[in-house]
Amino acid sequence: MLLSSEEGLKRTELITVVFILIVLFLVFRSAVAPIVPLITVGLSYIVSQSIVAFLADQFDFPLSTFTQIFMMAILFWYRYRLLHSINQSL
Repeated sequence: MLLSSEEGLKRTELITVVFILIVLFLVFRSAVAPIVPLITVGLSYIVSQSIVAFLADQFDFPLSTFTQIFMMAILFWYRYRLLHSINQSL
């Protein structure tokens, strides 16, 4: 069961990255511009994973595969909205 959940998480991560990359290519119309948001979201994801792991370890915070998928989706969505807002104001 745990192995299939991890495989599902990896597949979801890949699909999310590809989808966001396509959206960013369409928004920025550039090959280089979408890479910067992906790097920042990746770093944010690593930091948030560390915080959640700390909470799970120290305070018995509940952790599931859904939590990781949800965090990734929220990070990509937030980053996309932020960059889209900046793009609209220019």
